[in-house]
Amino acid sequence: MGMFLYSLSLDDWKVASMSDNPWYGPSSNALVEAGALVAPLMSAPGNEWWRLLSSVFLPAGMIQMFICIPFLWLFGHPARKSLPLPQVSVAGVFISSSLVGSMVSANLNGEYVACGAFSGVLSLMAVFCVDQTLSWPRNRMFNLKEWWLVALIMFVLIGGLLAISLFPLVDIWVALGGLVGGSLVALIVALIPRVRSKALGS
Repeated sequence: MGMFLYSLSLDDWKVASMSDNPWYGPSSNALVEAGALVAPLMSAPGNEWWRLLSSVFLPAGMIQMFICIPFLWLFGHPARKSLPLPQVSVAGVFISSSLVGSMVSANLNGEYVACGAFSGVLSLMAVFCVDQTLSWPRNRMFNLKEWWLVALIMFVLIGGLLAISLFPLVDIWVALGGLVGGSLVALIVALIPRVRSKALGS
């Protein structure tokens, strides 16, 4: 929310036209100034590599921000339960996976402006999916007994986020990178204790 207000202040607290920003937010120029991902600026003489991180916390507009907030709350809590040292690991998964998405986008996105707020959300959703897969039926989403219903809900939510990532100012490569990065980190964290227990048992 802080990054959104900052980007809006750079545009004199004005909301851009829908043709410039369909997410009901500041102009694309203000988003670039606030720290959006723009590959040419990162490879220019200024080498603005910090955009890899700043873009992760920058929503393109009010619509994207209010999509992210409930999802962060909904999947952040289960991630805290499934990951060790939740105070550190949840933030670590969020940031590392989002950086993966930013780096993928920087190499594939070309010259488009991209705000990567969806990447962190998808990384936490990936953690939830991995945890549900490895611990079902001990841990159930909303106490649902049907695994296929949980899978359908997650498919719709993740598919919906990826679909709207095709809109301007939100790059699908950032979203996919966050999803894949979150899945890999969650798999590594979840499988290490299992490998250790088997090694000790043998």
